[in-house]
Amino acid sequence: MKYRIDVLRKYVPIGELPAENCTIRYDATAEIKRGASITCNMDMMHLTVPDFSMVSDRISPVVIDDDGVEHREGIYMIISNPQTFGEAQDQTTLELYDESYILAQSAFDSRHYYAAGTLYTDIFRGILSESGIVRQYIDASAAVTQVDREFAVGENVLQSLNTLLVEAGFDTLHLDGNGYAKCTLKTDKTAPEFIYKTGTNSEVYPDMTRKKDIYGLPNVFVGVVSTPDQEVLTYKAENHNLNSDLSIERRGYKLTQVYQLDGIASQDELEAYVNKLMTDSMMAIEGVTLSTGIQPGHDFQNCIQIEHKGLTGLYIEKSWSYSLETGAAMEHYAEKKVIV
Repeated sequence: MKYRIDVLRKYVPIGELPAENCTIRYDATAEIKRGASITCNMDMMHLTVPDFSMVSDRISPVVIDDDGVEHREGIYMIISNPQTFGEAQDQTTLELYDESYILAQSAFDSRHYYAAGTLYTDIFRGILSESGIVRQYIDASAAVTQVDREFAVGENVLQSLNTLLVEAGFDTLHLDGNGYAKCTLKTDKTAPEFIYKTGTNSEVYPDMTRKKDIYGLPNVFVGVVSTPDQEVLTYKAENHNLNSDLSIERRGYKLTQVYQLDGIASQDELEAYVNKLMTDSMMAIEGVTLSTGIQPGHDFQNCIQIEHKGLTGLYIEKSWSYSLETGAAMEHYAEKKVIV
């Protein structure tokens, strides 16, 4: 594996950083999902890119695989550059985030009002554009706002955008390896994008951990709707499914959760809601942490297939990281839902 660190100006390469090390991180559950750290010799850095601007220029690691194919692994802005002055050389460590950092650090400077019936995709495009995010990829959608929506002066831009994305059935904002801000519809991925299998060239390392947290999940669900001038509605559902490890019979005791609810108008609606809570509780999250050889091109919530140590199945990758150095491993954390 080879790599280089491009310096970009308006997304055009103008030189390369002489990096001594580089670590790339991705967390699909974070607001700013893509980050990196790069250590450079300060004297060499200004020799290779004499007019390098730490404020306006961007940094982009490029990984070159064994077939010579280049993979751009993000376009980053510098958010800090602590410096270390030593006897032999002076170093700086560039701490980097993708350009969603701009939205995360920004607040609306004027009232943003969207009338009922406004296309969500038009709102997404407008918020990104006014924040200076020119590289955009937005899935087509006919979804419109059902009521008037308003964001006041001072409200955080990224939080507001993510609120609207979730309302419309989209994933939260994420940027890909080429720096495009992506607004994508939620989908259930069923085809593996990466395969990690014992005994193949995917290089699965021996150590792996698996965790399934089921011990705090309830098996009795009580819904209560209390509104002024109306009769209190209550409903209780109990898990007696003998195929479920959580059932009262198999567990040997009751674990009750009470839900205080608003906006449910009838007993039938309450019963349907509580029964769904009980059904959903029988699906727990199984998390797996594993190490592999470095495979560039991972992105937002990739579907990965794992066949290792008796574990087989499709998982959704929640985070990954690796350092650009010989012999380094790629660390993954992935999850799937399992029946309990």
